This record gives sequence, C-alpha cells and structure tokens, in this order.
Amino acid sequence: MWRSTFSKLFIRNYKPTNFIRIRTDVFDKLLTQNPSEINWELFRNNLLKSNITINSTNVDSIIISKCFNGAYLDIALSYVNFLKSNCLKINDGTISKLIRLYFNRITTDGKEITEKDENEIIKWCNSISKKEEIESTIAESIIHGLSLTREWMRCFEYFEKMKELDKQPSDSTYSCVLVKATKENREDIMWKLLKEMTAKNIIPRMSFFLTWFQHHENDKRKIEEMLEFISENGLLLPEAKIQKIEQALRKVFNVSLVTINRTGKCPSCTHKLPGVKLLPTEFSKLATIFFDTILVNNDEFLKTNPEEIKKFREFVDKTAPYDSVIDGLNVAYSKGDKLSVRQYAKNLSQVVKYFVNNNQKCLVIGRKHMKNWPRNDMAYIRENAFLFLVEDLSHDDLFLIYAALKSGPKTNIFSRDLLRQHSHLLNNKLKQIFRRWQQEHQYQLLTINGSNRIIVKEPILFELRAHKVKSTWHLPFTNENQKLAIQTFNLPTSWLCLKER
Repeated sequence: MWRSTFSKLFIRNYKPTNFIRIRTDVFDKLLTQNPSEINWELFRNNLLKSNITINSTNVDSIIISKCFNGAYLDIALSYVNFLKSNCLKINDGTISKLIRLYFNRITTDGKEITEKDENEIIKWCNSISKKEEIESTIAESIIHGLSLTREWMRCFEYFEKMKELDKQPSDSTYSCVLVKATKENREDIMWKLLKEMTAKNIIPRMSFFLTWFQHHENDKRKIEEMLEFISENGLLLPEAKIQKIEQALRKVFNVSLVTINRTGKCPSCTHKLPGVKLLPTEFSKLATIFFDTILVNNDEFLKTNPEEIKKFREFVDKTAPYDSVIDGLNVAYSKGDKLSVRQYAKNLSQVVKYFVNNNQKCLVIGRKHMKNWPRNDMAYIRENAFLFLVEDLSHDDLFLIYAALKSGPKTNIFSRDLLRQHSHLLNNKLKQIFRRWQQEHQYQLLTINGSNRIIVKEPILFELRAHKVKSTWHLPFTNENQKLAIQTFNLPTSWLCLKER
C-alpha cells in the first residue's frame, strides 16, 4: 500500500528538468576543482542518495560521463584512482568511457601521444578485451583507444567482433583507424577501409581528410587521389575547415577562396565549370541498369503490389512521353504536413497550372487517399495532367524515377526528395551519372505566395561537386555544419580554386 502511495506521490511531484538542473550545477562546481582536492567519497555518496535512478551499478559511469570533454581527463583519472584505492570494482562501461576520454583529449590537443598515455590506453583496453563476448559500444571504444597506439593493428580484431554481433561501426570508429593508417603509410589498409565505408554509405570524418592532406602536403599525386575520391562520392567539406585545408594544399597548388554564382564561371581562373548534361549513351545505360537491376533488387519496389506495377507500366507505355513527372504528395505537403486537405489539393493544382501555362505535358503520381481531396481541384488536375494514384503504402518515388527515365532524356521531375536511397545499388560511376541526371532534371517547389503564384527552384546545370577542369580543381564547401555533407543541388557558397603551380 505504502509503495503504491509513494509511487503516485513521486510521479505527481517529479520534475525531470529540476533534477537535471541540480545535477548540472553540482557537476559544474566539481569540474572547476583541483582533482587532488576533491573528496570523492563524499561526492559519490551524496550522488547515490540524491536520486533513485542513480545506484552503485551506474554511478561511476555517470561521473566519468560528466567528464567526457577531454579537458576533464585529469578529474576522471583522479576518480578512477579513488575507486582503485578503495577496492571498488571499475566496470567495463566506466573503463570504456575513460578510453574515449583519452581519445578526445589527445585528438583535440593535436599533440603527439606520450609514451605514458599510450601505455595507459593499452592497459585499459586489455582490461576489458579479455572477455569472449564484448558489447559493440565497448568494442568501438577499444578501437578508438588502440588507434592512438603502437598496437593499432589490433583494431581489426574488434571490427571482426562487431561483424559477429551484426553491428555497424560508426563513422568516428572507421575514421580514427583511417587517420592512423595514413600516419603509418599503410595506404593498402586505408583504401580497403574507405571502400568498405563507401559500400555501406558511411562518410569519413573530416579529421581523416585533413590528416591525409597534411601528411601528403608535398605530394600532388596523393592529394589528387583524395580529391578524386571526394569527387566520386559527391562529398562537400565543411566551411569551418577551409583555412586548414587551404594551408595543407598551398605547397602543390595556387589556392584561391572564391564564390561562384549561377553563371558557373570561376572569378579566379575564369574557367567555366563543366555542365552536367548526360550523353545519350550515359542516359541509355542509366535507364537500362535502373529497369533491369535496381527495380529487380529494390526491396521497396518488390513489396509493392505486382498488379499495381503492371498497371503503372501499361499506363506509362500508353501516355508517355511527358515533359514533367510530378511527385504529387511531395508538392502537396510543400508548406508542411499539418495543413488542411483543401490546402494540399490547392498546392498541387497550382503546380499543375504552372506547367499548363508553360504548355507542358505532365504526369502526376499520387496516393489513393487523394481521391477524397476536394473535387474541384482534383478535377482540374485530371483534366490538365495525367494522374496515377498508387496504393497508400507504396513507395511513389520509385514510380517517379521509372516514369521519368521511361519517358526519355528530356523529361524533368518535380520533387524536393533527394532520392538518395535509390542510388545505393549503383556502382560509383553510375551513381555519378544518376546524380547528374537528377541535377539536370529536378525542379523543386520553393513556395506559393499570397497571390497563389508558385516560386520554383530551377536546376543548376554545372558541376556542384569537386572536379577538375584542365589542370585546375574546384573544391566546394558546405556551410550547414561542422561535418562533411553529401552533395545536394544547392549552389555552394564557398569554393577553393586550386591552380597547378
């Protein structure tokens, strides 16, 4: 009875935000102290008494987690020494976080690892690596730790353990080994890992590319090898790292930071950036591979009703070619998915009207539930465009690509979807062709203004990824975050023009 009453009172009065604020204050004070002056026994006991969710099993991991910024490694080590001196068992999770702390501190400082730190990391890794079964998070911590040491080749034992667990290593886990392989001049290992990551659509961290450029700053051939990899995979480097990349490339290139507008002309070298238009042979190859391989092996398409696919193919054969294929729901939801059905229908009918005014023949691909949308708008769409409604659970973007490719090399698509999930079955060369086709032909709805006039984003028809014109490279950057990004079809604001010395 009393337990039930206590639970009700606790739930009624418990305010998680208050708890978090109190704990943050406590830890903020702790992290400003001299490690040798901290009364760990008192702090630990007070923490255990402070909340029912903290217990002897997780308290040590919680304390180490609060030190996770590399600047607080000394405080974390002070706490670990307290545990050891009091014969308190240090669990694997706590050790795993301590190893990550070492990694963060050493990689953030940018200094060479000391022999003392190296020996400590190896010791801690050994202490949790003896078990036959290791959790994937602990395996990743061991890889991070060993990647800093002379025993870095042992990392591959733990990659294998992760495969056995059917767990995928993170981009950070792969990248720390890429960095070490680069520093140790083991390009065979580095390229093998990069190939494995590419196959899994995992993007390396910026730390790897920066290490490669700095390590090979006098070797133009090696730098161009990596620029080609960046180009092939449509990667955009973060603007936050422009200065460091610029410094690393200056020994083999004359480097200029430039802005390139929609004309596609570089103000530094005056070269016109190459166009993305496909050759007839490239389009034919893309369409053939898509019809014969991608659709056959695509789980999403295979889950679609075979009868529906048959009807759609017959429909396209009868009504194609089109000037444009419109992703109906994508357009309808362009102003958000919390609006009325009436507004969705109005959005779509306005886009169809835009194409009608431009004398274009259109196919709209929608979903069956759109039959219930306002009659006037749907009637306008049916009268002025071809309309095919797929089942509500079908993946309409595959129908969109199929119709556009089947319709021919001049057909455009109208959607804001980047369609990345459907190119992963293509090899690198065909991925590039698919991206160029998409970049050349994809129009997007930006907005519909108050007077129902639609504002359309038209394609940029020159290369938006890293590429070489004659002997000059153009390297685009993204300003979206601190990490690398996959090429979108937005015009990058910053480029490096790399002219041969």
